[in-house]
Amino acid sequence: VAWVTGASYGIGFAIASAFAAAGAKVVFNDIKQEFVDKGLKAYAEAGIDANEYNTRTRDFNEPLPWEHTTPGVDKSFLLREYKKATEGKLTGDCRRGPCNACGICPNLGVKVVDWGDKN
Repeated sequence: VAWVTGASYGIGFAIASAFAAAGAKVVFNDIKQEFVDKGLKAYAEAGIDANEYNTRTRDFNEPLPWEHTTPGVDKSFLLREYKKATEGKLTGDCRRGPCNACGICPNLGVKVVDWGDKN
C-alpha cells in the first residue's frame, strides 16, 4: 500500500501512479473533497483502482491498515475514538487529566511527560 498525501494531481499523482505501476494499492488524501473526487477520476482514467482504500467503509473485524505495525495504540482505543468522533465528542489530554487507556504507556513502556509543565 502506498499512501501519498496530496496525490490527487501533480507530482503527488505521478509518485502514486509510479507506486501503482509497481503493484502497490494507492491511498491518497487532499485538503478538499473536490480534489479527492478529481483524483479518483484521474486514477480511474489511468487504469488505477484507488477506491479500495480511499472510499470503502471498513469492517472493524477485518485487519486494519496499521495492524501489521506496532504503533503502541490499542485497536480497542481507536475504535472507541472513532465512535466518539462520529458523535462529535472529544478525548481529554491525559497529561492533564485521567488516563484514556490508549495503550501507549504499557505497550511501549513510556511515561507520560507534560513538556508544558513548569514545575
